[in-house]
Amino acid sequence: MKTDFTDAERYYRAQKKVKEIRGFYEHLTLYLISNPIVIVVNLTTSPGYFWFLWCLMGWGLAIVIHGLKVFNLPPFFD
Repeated sequence: MKTDFTDAERYYRAQKKVKEIRGFYEHLTLYLISNPIVIVVNLTTSPGYFWFLWCLMGWGLAIVIHGLKVFNLPPFFD
């Protein structure tokens, strides 16, 4: 495999990585802003059943997978 990258290739890769990281943090911010609203709606409309937990767990799992992919923690996401 070729490891001698030109400056343009390194710049492109760095720019792509920064966009991926920014996308992850935008996703996380939206999660943190939206879920308190979902919790309030659940508790005011049907306080007997906590359906907001399903939203938190499902979207939370998506956040974790997105973070693992962006930060290359497990090698099988590459």
